[in-house]
Amino acid sequence: MSATIVTIHGNLVSQPEYLRVGPQDRQLTKLRIASSRRRPTGVQDEHGSEIWEDVDNLYIDAECWGSLANNCRVSLFKGAPVSVTGKLVTKTWSEEGVDETGKPVTQTRSKIMLKATQVSFDLSNYQVLHSARALREELQAQSADDLVARQDGPAFAETRISAEDVVTFDDVKEDAAAPF
Repeated sequence: MSATIVTIHGNLVSQPEYLRVGPQDRQLTKLRIASSRRRPTGVQDEHGSEIWEDVDNLYIDAECWGSLANNCRVSLFKGAPVSVTGKLVTKTWSEEGVDETGKPVTQTRSKIMLKATQVSFDLSNYQVLHSARALREELQAQSADDLVARQDGPAFAETRISAEDVVTFDDVKEDAAAPF
């Protein structure tokens, strides 16, 4: 029987939960992802912009193991836009309880979850400025709007971008003929 491989694009609903499990202290990070489809409502707001609504909401739990678990723990945060690829599996467990008459009962519960094989930060609205591996520091993602605002305001002087790091369109045209 083959596994169902899927990719889900969404945002993290909560902070990644990092655990060490089993006698060998295997690394596990649990993620909860919210994903939805957006569609226009046909209505405009007071500024004339189209109003959109989220439909077909999906909330799914994902598990990351080993080095993927550690990398997710240090790189991701609540609200982070992610693309997660992995296998859909059904997790089953038993719950003990009592029925209306007070008689003990065991109920079998299950849920579909994603065992992640790859987790990617979605760069459509954010930029990653530095590699955490190289700098050994935790990163904070910024939206494109935040980065543009920093260029116009006094906070731009506090950034780690130097004049030598700036690439202009003219630089790209000159280097276009050079092999990579």
